[in-house]
Amino acid sequence: MLDVLLQNSLVVILFTLGVLILIHELGHYLVGVWFRMGVASFSIGFGPAICSFKRHHTVFKVGLIPLGGYVQFVGATSHEQVPEVFKGKELYKKPLWQRSLMVLAGPVANFLLAAFAFSIIAFAGTPYRQPIVGVVEKNSPADMAGMLPGDQILRMASEPIKKWSEISQITSGNYGKTIEVLVARGDQEVTLLVTTDPENGRMGIIYGFIPSYIHVSPNSPAFEIGLRAGDHIVGVAIGASRESVSYDQWQSYLSGEAQNVFSQGSAITQWHELMRFFDGQDKSGLLYHHDKSIYLITHSTVSNSPPNTQVTQQVWRVAKLRQLLDAASPEQFLTDMGVRSSALMITQTPTAAEEVSQKEAVPAGDSTTAQQLGFGDYITH
Repeated sequence: MLDVLLQNSLVVILFTLGVLILIHELGHYLVGVWFRMGVASFSIGFGPAICSFKRHHTVFKVGLIPLGGYVQFVGATSHEQVPEVFKGKELYKKPLWQRSLMVLAGPVANFLLAAFAFSIIAFAGTPYRQPIVGVVEKNSPADMAGMLPGDQILRMASEPIKKWSEISQITSGNYGKTIEVLVARGDQEVTLLVTTDPENGRMGIIYGFIPSYIHVSPNSPAFEIGLRAGDHIVGVAIGASRESVSYDQWQSYLSGEAQNVFSQGSAITQWHELMRFFDGQDKSGLLYHHDKSIYLITHSTVSNSPPNTQVTQQVWRVAKLRQLLDAASPEQFLTDMGVRSSALMITQTPTAAEEVSQKEAVPAGDSTTAQQLGFGDYITH
């Protein structure tokens, strides 16, 4: 419930404003009480009270309009009628320095709150994106230099790179220039020479950790076998074409217990891992075995199966796959099959046919989207 409320921007704004007002008014109140000033009411918000209670002759309440607050001290002037319980605690009878401290206590309380909050942030540290490549654009400067998805950039132009944002600081001042880039690739370090785009300084890379959620085109082979937009690919494998592969068999394969089910397979969490698997199988020739089929192991978000159920789908026959790989890249194979990365489609608008097909595919009550990331979720170079 709390998570849902915090996703509402209006709730977050009101909560933040309420905390600021509460701390400010508490500053006035606590100093006033310390100097034995009478307090008739303490209010967060203006207007009619939503709720209230009385303690030590002071009414504490929350007002309907959350745009401020106040502390009502008694006896602001000598002409004011003061209840008997507050006799001797009138505000006008207190020394000027006490009244001044009471007035200043509100802003000082807000200052101390800000100092405390920034201290916590400084102590905990601020998160930042590691310089790990998620996607290398085809025919880009990075692609021509041999950069691969999953590479972690360590140095650029002899400058150490610790954050993704530091990459643009290097490229922005080196339009059309060749930059020496040191990357970590598995257990090795590889030096690449990347000539940035002369017009904009881009290298053609996108931030890593792009999740393996998919968009599925309507009436495509992938759509026909039951894959839907929003499905999460958790594994890919090559198995016998006559096998009815289950998720339990897949788990057994990963633990090393399976026999004669898969000839090759890999767990998937990021989109580039799927691309790397296809690249590796294409080069090793395993996909040219006509008695094998390729499987995507997915977590379906649009099926009628129970939550968190893993669903295994046979995606394509190797006989057809061979024809595609003879003439196209793994990315093109997936596109022809009707599968694309949903995270890389944030600038694309679905056609009317896609919208209708996706609506038909989603059961009532389910929520599925091909837009897994929003604008600003990654930076290109």
